[in-house]
Amino acid sequence: MQKSIRILLGLAGLAILVSGCGERAYYVAGDEVKLKSATALGEIKADPRAYEGKVVMVEGTVSAVCQGAGCWAKVVTDDAADTLFVKSAGDKVILPKTCAGDRIRVEGAVVVVEAEPAEEGEGEDAGPGAEEDAEMQPCGMAGKEESCPKPDCFVSMDAVELYRS
Repeated sequence: MQKSIRILLGLAGLAILVSGCGERAYYVAGDEVKLKSATALGEIKADPRAYEGKVVMVEGTVSAVCQGAGCWAKVVTDDAADTLFVKSAGDKVILPKTCAGDRIRVEGAVVVVEAEPAEEGEGEDAGPGAEEDAEMQPCGMAGKEESCPKPDCFVSMDAVELYRS
């Protein structure tokens, strides 16, 4: 009898672990991530104007993070085929500077940055989503001397969840 009770308790405990306890974010910032399905990074990069102003949820691994204020991150897919920048909306969400390598889920609007006119003698602009790495610009955070990327498109970080890798 006692052995049966132990077995039942063990099975009940296992059922609780398997059914109800999904992975929990160790860091949550901004609003709640409400969208359940992610938009592929490659789809946004391929045609950012089709997503401009639309709220999306993207997920991947943080490959780089702002070391000045934590105001941006570069997100990469599991197969490293696609990357996309996520940036804080008016510094609403600040990421831990140690989150590189961790999984991230970000919800926010897609922002397309208009390219500045090319100087005479420079090549043609390839358009939004074409460049692999963004050029750098001075950080917009007051008192910060680090550089921040100036991508041609990004997702505004309105809601963020980070998970240990």
